[in-house]
Amino acid sequence: MQTIHLTWNKLSYNNNRLQYVVAFLDAHPLKPKAVRVVSNLALPKLESIYYGEDSNATIPAHNMFFNEAIAHPPNYQSKSFDYKGHKLFGVVKNSSTESIFYQDGKFAFDILETIFFHIARYEEYYAAEEDNGYTNCLEETKQFLVKHELYNFPVVDHIVKAFFECILQIEINRKTSYSISHDIDLLWRFKPSYKIVRNVLADIYHRRGMGKIKRGISYFRKMKKEKLKDPYDVFHFLFRSESLWTSKVLYLMSGGETKFDNKYSIDDPKIAEIIVEARKNGYQIGLHPSYNCLDKPGLYAEEKIRLEGITSDAVYNNRQHVLRWNWKITPHILSDYNIQTDSTMGYTRRLGFRSGTGFPYKLYNYRDETSFDWIELPMSFMESSAIHYASANNTSISKVFSAFLEQNKFNTHIEMNVHNSNFDPTLLYGEEMTHFYTNTLKEIIG
Repeated sequence: MQTIHLTWNKLSYNNNRLQYVVAFLDAHPLKPKAVRVVSNLALPKLESIYYGEDSNATIPAHNMFFNEAIAHPPNYQSKSFDYKGHKLFGVVKNSSTESIFYQDGKFAFDILETIFFHIARYEEYYAAEEDNGYTNCLEETKQFLVKHELYNFPVVDHIVKAFFECILQIEINRKTSYSISHDIDLLWRFKPSYKIVRNVLADIYHRRGMGKIKRGISYFRKMKKEKLKDPYDVFHFLFRSESLWTSKVLYLMSGGETKFDNKYSIDDPKIAEIIVEARKNGYQIGLHPSYNCLDKPGLYAEEKIRLEGITSDAVYNNRQHVLRWNWKITPHILSDYNIQTDSTMGYTRRLGFRSGTGFPYKLYNYRDETSFDWIELPMSFMESSAIHYASANNTSISKVFSAFLEQNKFNTHIEMNVHNSNFDPTLLYGEEMTHFYTNTLKEIIG
């Protein structure tokens, strides 16, 4: 076992935050298995790396996010650094630093603070309330990676890869791994039958055009005459049977108190059928808590207990409905109710790496200055996000899907979330979505 030993002056920085990054590096899947990353310990060492603000430091300390006295450090920005002909991106105080990532045994910027900034979601935790969007988090267009157009590849995973390559003098090239999940927000489109009227009225109200209205009415008639499945009943091909997925989770809603919830009953017999089919294909069952659960522990507990009553098993997986999250409350609710894995850290309007990494890791607990016990599995691929992006940019959803997956075929992990309601053949993109999911997807990642 080889050891990379990081040292620093404990009095100068927030020791807990630095230790958190060290633990992240030590657990990172791109780290060679025969290597340990430790800090301030008297152990045999392969390399001793000094972190500080003087000229002898291997990693220069910027002292922005590791200084508890500075909740909003001024003027931090993105700067690119050359590494073997590729660009790596750091969060820096100013642009006067060197542009070569690693030379003469030293790194050009504070890679430890950059990693912390992204994975601990520093900007979101300290965001002003007026800058938050409907998810209760910092509006996506105001987030650092989105503003700098760095969201569609894992900036942290790229830094981690380069860090180990520079220190160990090796090459790292690992095929991307994948996991799959499904949020069931809607169960039926045309059940009961009166929903066709509601659908038509909604299309008129939102000015979706006569084409969509006619397609909906035509499908409804065929469904009634020819006994076609409801457009949202695609579970016969939604669940993936391939062994390539590192995890599979089906997220179900079991309650709610707003217009965004209660689109189906967890007691619907169809739900019992879906759970059986999902489990046959190796899926775990997770909670998709309702809109207001982000800051209501009692409501969260009720919904979790109700779902566990349906599944006859404990529920350990969580993803927030429409990614609603309160940084001061929600993660503590997950801890209090024995959640082991959350998968909320994703975008609603684009594919990409909100935390800078695709790999599972422990989210930071700012209240106690430690890490949470449960694991965050960042969601980098949600098909509804790509649909929004494709529509806004007048492009094909297949092109958006394929470009993202092809760009990230190595050195990260991609958690995919696919909804049953987006294969609806009455939608302009429904057939394209079905073809991509049932054919093209496996060709790209298989």
